[in-house]
Amino acid sequence: MFIFERNKLNKMLKISLTIYQKMLFAPIVAIFLSILFFVHVYNQQQKSSDALGVIQNSHIPALKVSTENIYLFDALVDEMKDSVTAGELDWLVNASTYKSKLDQNLNILKGYSEFIELQPLSMLQENIDRYYAKAQNLSRKLIENPDGWSGRNKLISDVDYYYQKSTAELNSIQQQLDKHSTVVFSNLVHRHKLLLLYAVIFALIIIFTIIFVTTLLSNSTKHRLKRLNQAMKHLAQGDADFSKRIEDNGRDELSELVHWFNQLSENMEASYNYIEELSITDKLTQLFNRTKIDDIFSQELERAARYESVFAFILLDLDHFKAVNDTYGHQVGDTTLKQLAKILQRYVRQNDYVGRWGGEEFVILAPETNITQAYEMAEKIRKVIATFDFETVGNKTASFGLTCFIEGDDQETITQRADEALYEAKRNGRNCVTIKT
Repeated sequence: MFIFERNKLNKMLKISLTIYQKMLFAPIVAIFLSILFFVHVYNQQQKSSDALGVIQNSHIPALKVSTENIYLFDALVDEMKDSVTAGELDWLVNASTYKSKLDQNLNILKGYSEFIELQPLSMLQENIDRYYAKAQNLSRKLIENPDGWSGRNKLISDVDYYYQKSTAELNSIQQQLDKHSTVVFSNLVHRHKLLLLYAVIFALIIIFTIIFVTTLLSNSTKHRLKRLNQAMKHLAQGDADFSKRIEDNGRDELSELVHWFNQLSENMEASYNYIEELSITDKLTQLFNRTKIDDIFSQELERAARYESVFAFILLDLDHFKAVNDTYGHQVGDTTLKQLAKILQRYVRQNDYVGRWGGEEFVILAPETNITQAYEMAEKIRKVIATFDFETVGNKTASFGLTCFIEGDDQETITQRADEALYEAKRNGRNCVTIKT
């Protein structure tokens, strides 16, 4: 998966961006990730501020009121006991003051319904009311009838019951507020720890992104520069293979340099091929020149020696060609030679080589050809020449000297035999094929 994504990113960096844009890629990614991180931090900060606001504006006041309620209830109970102990009914007025403050505080707590359940508050209110009513009744009767009265034990039991229940519910609400405040505060601390963790992760992502993208860009550019450098080095060192091209589908400055290098190689290849063709081609007849024939001769000698094969070598010469130049001029003579070259090209086989040996002499080198096959080909060409109507000069004839490769031959011995055969054809009256073996 990582390799796939890396290759995909590598392809995107290579094709779509310039080198300058690639240099900006890592900072842009870093800025983009920073914006995302800062937006996240801002949102978390807002949540933290809201949580602090809730603690400051709701939880702390609610806890204060709840704590005060426990104190007020205890004070109310003590005031009831003191009035009985002192035998003073007037002191019960102080208890009513605590009761009023308790009622007021319970109504305040109902305003924090987002984290305090209303049903327990209502039950607390009801139990405190019942306790107050029964405790006040008990206190009055104890002061007025200290010796006892019917139903005393039942009333004392009811007062104790509602006291225990009210105390438990007051403590329960206090614990509920403490627990909720603890959860909110813990969430706030956890959120800040997460922000710290995210900051570390973000820093690592930024560092990794910059290193990864920079390394990817550097390697891509390095490899492409290396290929271009090697290609230019081979070119500068005289490598004649101008057909080599550098494949690069990018759109950056380096790709443009590669494009012009390929264009230069293409132009040099065309020029080289043209020069090479000129170096091996006879300018007048467009046949192979003597230099090229010598190269082919060496190749055929090597092949014949290695594979024990044969090849034929034919020298031919236009009869009385000097008279053509003397009578009609060199321009007509050149035209006659060009027409003869076309005849030779047309009537030799596809694998045979035809070249101009010099002056009015031409050569045919026929691979994998024995003496009989070579004679038949030479005789056929001789007849075509003899019947051809050359421009201005009319009919002309040609003499042929023919030989074949013999084991131990070299170029000199073969050309010497062919030359001797050609001169013998001239002595035999011209317009004939003479074989020398």
